[in-house]
Amino acid sequence: MTIEETLGYTFFDPATLTRALTRKAHANEERQHGANCEDQDVLATLGDAVLKTILVDHLIRSGCTTPDEVTQAKKELEREELLASVAREIGIGPFLFLRKGRGEAERQGPAICPRREPRSDYRCGLPGWRV
Repeated sequence: MTIEETLGYTFFDPATLTRALTRKAHANEERQHGANCEDQDVLATLGDAVLKTILVDHLIRSGCTTPDEVTQAKKELEREELLASVAREIGIGPFLFLRKGRGEAERQGPAICPRREPRSDYRCGLPGWRV
């Protein structure tokens, strides 16, 4: 199964998709072996800005009425543990190009981060996610 089949979405540019899924450590390892391999860093910067814009707009539309509410809800939704659980839930881990030495550990989520329950005292958030 491909990532496009897993997500139910067809990407316009397969090369950009591959780059977006390639971590810097993996690209560096490939370059050491003479491959021309681009990583996601510059795309991640753009993607973060776009996603934060969409997230803030959604939080405002879903009931956050003050900058503090938006900031707190966004901070909770952007936690590495929550994002890792979303990645596991939608099944994208096997498609990430990670450094060979840590690939399996990274695919299983952040092992060094303690798991904690999301806060539930916010009035706003994403549908289906306790925030």
